Amino acid sequence: MQELFAYEDITDYSHLISPYTFVGVKNVGWLNLKSDFQKGELRSSLLRKLKDVARQDEIFQPTVEPGRGFPFCEVCGPVKICNSGGELIRDAELWIPYEDIIFASPVLILHYMEVHHYLPPAEYIDAIIGIDISQPFDAGKAYRDRLASSGWFHRPR
Repeated sequence: MQELFAYEDITDYSHLISPYTFVGVKNVGWLNLKSDFQKGELRSSLLRKLKDVARQDEIFQPTVEPGRGFPFCEVCGPVKICNSGGELIRDAELWIPYEDIIFASPVLILHYMEVHHYLPPAEYIDAIIGIDISQPFDAGKAYRDRLASSGWFHRPR
């Protein structure tokens, strides 16, 4: 079985760069489904909005580190997740800007919310509700900028 990364919600982002972290980037939805996590019912409009957010275009680009394959759930196995346009989403991270922070989630968060009833923190829900995808955002650039300022490139080898 494939081992997935798990981080507590609202902790500093360090995915694949530990012990370094990104300033202003917080983890959400990096779950171990065999452990306890907050569950609840979400409005279908919230999930629909997050699927709208996941629909990358020229103006709003929320994905980071896209992979070749599809997301893998440790309970369900490989899953096919579609954005609001019905397009399959490859394994990646979704970065959601909110006020002065960015929430970083695996694209699996859509599956976790829909199938496993994961209830993300209130701040994340507020970010989804308030996001304006007509405003420019480039998660890849945000990732690269933070990686450059994290000290990761200057680490001892």
